[in-house]
Amino acid sequence: MTSAPDPVVDDQRRYYESRAPEYDHWWNREGPHDRGPEINAKWFRERGEVVAAFNAVRLGDTVLEIAAGTGIWTERIAKASRHVTVVDASIEMLALNRYRLGPLATRANYVLADVFEWEPENTFDSAVFCFWLSHVPKARVTEFLIKVSRALRPGGKAWYLDDVRRGSASQALDPHLPPEVDEVVTRRTDSGGEFRIIKNFRSVADVQEVFSTAGLTAEIRETATYFQYGVATRSP
Repeated sequence: MTSAPDPVVDDQRRYYESRAPEYDHWWNREGPHDRGPEINAKWFRERGEVVAAFNAVRLGDTVLEIAAGTGIWTERIAKASRHVTVVDASIEMLALNRYRLGPLATRANYVLADVFEWEPENTFDSAVFCFWLSHVPKARVTEFLIKVSRALRPGGKAWYLDDVRRGSASQALDPHLPPEVDEVVTRRTDSGGEFRIIKNFRSVADVQEVFSTAGLTAEIRETATYFQYGVATRSP
């Protein structure tokens, strides 16, 4: 099995820096991510299911968002909570995030940091990480989730969202799909740049198990085709 050397993690950070201006094209099915009316309709239907589930979660007053990207979820968090701490390793992503929030950015504290090196200074009512866990090397996933658990107050909740199937339209452009045992894949930006990133897919049972190793009890669901999502709770 291919391990996740640090150079790949660094390449992954550069990928998201390069992809920042075009990231929302993927979420909105624009440009090369437009798969046609039928597939797009399924995507937006399932996207709506995930958004509705997220909106139903009581986040509390203080929220930590990890690998927040362009602010697709930060904007919703800022509307529903008093304060959000936004962590991302890409200055480009954080700039777009702040711009999206507009006046709501006064409720956010932006932290430019490597998620693997950053340590929370406070505890939070909830944590949010979307389309991130699958980019965490297998050897570091328990370490990451323990960090999430430490960042939560007793009884706090973590919202999780990710891809569900390898090679589905939920993913960005993959010019080369390696064997399933390999966690390093090649990703191409819309502009044609190629980067190596980490990409791991897990069943519902596997996701619940890795959360459990960090002391988090997770209830995970899947949409029909694209998404895997749910809430994990820290023991009171």
